[in-house]
Amino acid sequence: IIHAGHFHPHKKRNAVFARADDHCPSSRENRITSITVTRKITAFREAHPVFSSKRDFSKNAAVLKDRLPELSLHGKEAWKPDLDGSSLCSGVLYSVDGDIIYIGMNMFWRRAELGLPKLPQGYSWYVCVNTFDDEPFSKEPVRLEEQHHLMVRERSVCVLLGRKDPDGPGTV
Repeated sequence: IIHAGHFHPHKKRNAVFARADDHCPSSRENRITSITVTRKITAFREAHPVFSSKRDFSKNAAVLKDRLPELSLHGKEAWKPDLDGSSLCSGVLYSVDGDIIYIGMNMFWRRAELGLPKLPQGYSWYVCVNTFDDEPFSKEPVRLEEQHHLMVRERSVCVLLGRKDPDGPGTV
């Protein structure tokens, strides 16, 4: 997963890149925040086997009728990646051993909307990481109201989990 911090042009440096020789309390807090986020990213990666898989995803380009592919790319529309050189946002879907994860990335300076792949019946998308938020990791993943599109804020990354709905079939 990408470890992205906010870029604030009016500040001297980004929180993720605070130097060790800075002694003001805000820089110390920034370093602590950066360490905390890194630990949470590591824990998230360890909790989801798709990120430690030794699979060769290059052999899995087709959309399968009975299940999601192990790896697929997405753009403003689901299943249609924006592959031209000017695109600054994209989505990647991983689906391995029942673990369904979508990573939406926006490197543009404005918010962008990405298309979400349709999940199996009874599943919904839940936001678990949003690097635009002050606290990027949700204590508990939050169900997306809009299940077909994801609004990704400027210069940020969102990580979604495809989860079985606890209250029955989803609205997919």
